[in-house]
Amino acid sequence: MPRHALLRVVAGVVMLTGGVAPALGGSAGATAATKNLTKDELIRAGDDVCRQADELLGDLDSSFFVDLPVDDVPDADTLDAFAAELEPIVQQEIDSIRALAPPPSDKKRITKLLDAAQHGLDKIADDPSLVLEAGPNPFAKADRLARKYGFEVCGAERDALAGRP
Repeated sequence: MPRHALLRVVAGVVMLTGGVAPALGGSAGATAATKNLTKDELIRAGDDVCRQADELLGDLDSSFFVDLPVDDVPDADTLDAFAAELEPIVQQEIDSIRALAPPPSDKKRITKLLDAAQHGLDKIADDPSLVLEAGPNPFAKADRLARKYGFEVCGAERDALAGRP
């Protein structure tokens, strides 16, 4: 089973992370705490954070898999350790976006999207091998909902491994 884009499943979760901006050096959370964001503001903040989170996740990937040939599959212990470090990054994103105030008319859509992302993360916690591209994408529903909402960076199918197929 070839290993391509170990982090492709994370792309779905990073889709909604506007509230993570403070943790990643931004300021989206402060604005969101005082007023409801417009849809455009939410999308802009989320997409900015997705770019930042991609960097963090790329660094995480490199720290675990830089010496692993593309067609090799990491062993179970490596996948477990990788997932253990990935989970808090993704959980922070989910928790932070829940703290945002989306447009009132979009609250149910955002909640549904976040619930799908949480479900995907819970699946990875139960089975770290799901970070492998060859398996089912536990964030597929969250990805689809993010794209449908209008996110451009977040929820996009992309390879977090620079230069890998």
